[in-house]
Amino acid sequence: MKEQLYEDLRNPSYAAAYINEALLEGDEVVFKTAVADVVRARNLLDHLEVAE
Repeated sequence: MKEQLYEDLRNPSYAAAYINEALLEGDEVVFKTAVADVVRARNLLDHLEVAE
């Protein structure tokens, strides 16, 4: 199931709508999970630099 979600989240419009819906839920955990899902789906973790 996550594989299909991650595939959908690679679409910028879908990802934006996904995050907006999570934000409208008003729950910080839901919002953070949605952002994490988008990051994983778009493989952004590979491109983040760790601040030292």
